[in-house]
Amino acid sequence: MPAAQSSVGALRRLADYYDDVNTLNPVAFGVRHSEAFLLHFGSVSSLELPRGVDQTLQLEPSDQETSQSDPQADFLVFPVMRKEVFKRQGQEIHVGRTADNDVVLPDISVSARHALIYVGSKDVYEILDEGSRNGTLLDGLPVPVIGRGDAMRMRTGARLRIGRLGLTFLRVAEFHSLVERLAN
Repeated sequence: MPAAQSSVGALRRLADYYDDVNTLNPVAFGVRHSEAFLLHFGSVSSLELPRGVDQTLQLEPSDQETSQSDPQADFLVFPVMRKEVFKRQGQEIHVGRTADNDVVLPDISVSARHALIYVGSKDVYEILDEGSRNGTLLDGLPVPVIGRGDAMRMRTGARLRIGRLGLTFLRVAEFHSLVERLAN
C-alpha cells in the first residue's frame, strides 16, 4: 500500500513493510530500508499536525476498520537514516517537525529541529537534544542539549519521548522480527 504524502514527506506503517519482510533477510532489508527505526504507537489521527500541513493526511484505511488495537494501522514507522542515498559512519541524523530534517515527526509538540542522532563506529546510535522547546527523554531520562553534556546511547527497545510523542527505537534485526511476527 502506498504511504500518504504531505508537505512533510511520506508516513509509513508496519503493513508497508510486510512484503519486504517476507522476501528479504534482515541484512538485505536493512540495506533497502534502514539500519534502525523509530516506532510510534498511534495512527496518523493521533498526531497534532502543524499549521500548513494537510489536516486530512492519513494512510489508506485497513481492510477491516475496528475499534480494537490494530498494529497494521496503529504503528507509524520512521526510518532513522539520512535523506542522502549513501550511508557512512559518523553521520548526523536530524530529527524534527520540518521537512528539512532526515526524520520528520509531524506533530506540533516537536520542534523544527528537535534532536540529533549520531551514528558512530560499530553502528552505535547516540542522541542529543538540539535545544528543543519540549525536550527529549531517553528511557525516562532527560537527553542533554548539544554542548551541555554527553550524548546518550540508544539501545534497541529504548523508549524515546520527543515532544509529546512516545517512540520506540529498534535496530533492523528486531524491527524485521516484529514485522515478520505481525505479518504472519
